[in-house]
Amino acid sequence: MTRIIFYIIILFVCSSVLSQTSGEYLNKTGVMYSQYSYKSGLDYSAFDAKKEAFLCRGAAQNFKYVPDIYVYIKNGGVNILPGNFSGAFSVFSETGCIDTSDYHEYINRGSLFIEKYGDIVSALSDYNRAVEINPNDTTYASRGNVYFRYVINYEKAVADLTRAININPNPEYYLTRGRVYEQLKDYTNAVSDYSAAVNSGFGNVPVYYMERGMLYSYLKEYKKAIFDFTKVIEFSPETKVVYFERGLARYHSLDTQGAVSDWMTGKEFGDIKADYALYVLGLFETALEYLRENPNDALILFTLGDTYSYLFNDYNKAFSYLNKAIKVNPGDAPAYFARSNVYQYLKEYNKAAADLSNSINLVQSDYNYYKFRAGTYMKLKEYKKAVSDYDKAVSLNPEDVDSYFFRGISKYKTGDFEGSRKDLIKAKKTGFIWYERTFGY
Repeated sequence: MTRIIFYIIILFVCSSVLSQTSGEYLNKTGVMYSQYSYKSGLDYSAFDAKKEAFLCRGAAQNFKYVPDIYVYIKNGGVNILPGNFSGAFSVFSETGCIDTSDYHEYINRGSLFIEKYGDIVSALSDYNRAVEINPNDTTYASRGNVYFRYVINYEKAVADLTRAININPNPEYYLTRGRVYEQLKDYTNAVSDYSAAVNSGFGNVPVYYMERGMLYSYLKEYKKAIFDFTKVIEFSPETKVVYFERGLARYHSLDTQGAVSDWMTGKEFGDIKADYALYVLGLFETALEYLRENPNDALILFTLGDTYSYLFNDYNKAFSYLNKAIKVNPGDAPAYFARSNVYQYLKEYNKAAADLSNSINLVQSDYNYYKFRAGTYMKLKEYKKAVSDYDKAVSLNPEDVDSYFFRGISKYKTGDFEGSRKDLIKAKKTGFIWYERTFGY
């Protein structure tokens, strides 16, 4: 009941505030909070309502955030409304009512802007102000993460993360900078940063080994990859995906028995890729033998090509089989899609986009074709085309949260900041999870 009363008070305050001056509103809000505190029997004696007023100055500019506002009362850390952000920021961080001399407040509000409201512009503005006030704080890491994941400006991300590392060599900063270096194809520095994270001896060490192991596999340094994946298992044996990856590295090292053993363990943990690897391996020799007798069987050619690409990362063989499959059956949309994935992995994005266009021309009803071509356009910095393809993808599958997230980033890059904010909020509210190696951002 008290929450309902509180909501009514908030709605009344919000409806009247825009006609008030900051000073008048500040006083009225303080009185209303004091009255509510008294009547509800809550002890707000330590809460200076006049100082921490609900909308405070800048009410009109921040009015768009009012429906989502949560209030944090400082004494005892009482969360008045449910669903408050972790740590429950004080009123300033929800509204703009801040101590302009305290860089911490800009950091907190910047984090709220990006994580809760999907507001890239406001987040960067607050982080910039925090850095101006205190250039010796690791705020650079937060800003660098925004440049990396949301703005796709890898050079600025590296610069900021380097500043943060110079202030505090946190292994998470090395991890993020290593991921950025990968996007810049600077694999030497990426390995170096992952190694620095590993050698720190603290933090999420299994993740650091996993990232370095994945990169070693990409670089075909399989012995080093096997070592890192083994360390992951030592630290965290329940990490099911690592068994597939170590099995793959062992397969490439001609240790088929070790690969099968790892994939069987992965299958026991419920890993789909490990299960599929065992299935394909069991049919592999049969498929190759069948192909020798039927060299123009498009389905077998496609299956082998897709398997070499998706499962074994052997792109020369994947190209060979997929090219033959397309030659035999140029109307096979999945074959173009499979070949586009090979081009994606090799970072040949124009060729990937061309193959995805072929798939779309053949089948207009598969949202994945539009979604992956949109991601390719993002790599090519053709953001308007990316937005158009994501529009089509979500029209075909309104439940695809990844498309909303990356459309939000693409809209930001085209200058549609409000559209970007709405898409990012929708993605986060509907369960978007960041996959570092799925989209490569």
